[in-house]
Amino acid sequence: MGLFCEDHEATINAARQIEDIVSNATVGWANESAKRQVKALIFSIQCNARDPYIREKAASLEGWIDILFSARKWQKYGGTDRVMSYVRSTCSNMASRAETLLNEKDHEG
Repeated sequence: MGLFCEDHEATINAARQIEDIVSNATVGWANESAKRQVKALIFSIQCNARDPYIREKAASLEGWIDILFSARKWQKYGGTDRVMSYVRSTCSNMASRAETLLNEKDHEG
């Protein structure tokens, strides 16, 4: 076991919270409040995650959030619905990976 202990449950919860915020927030304009909330959750994932896949997805998610909560950037990506599907997919992938790692950890001990 390494020096750091990953909190996979925190990653799963943060990914679900991001999905909730994005689903309930007004998108397609500079929604700084929602953007700040999501970025704080992404930061918590990046601080907790040691898994390269989760860290990569969190970094990708940060870019999509900038696009989604922008006044115009989302237009060149096919609209807010398409960008939101990328965000949801990324969150789902991070949560699935964290669940897999959590299950592997449970089977070790």
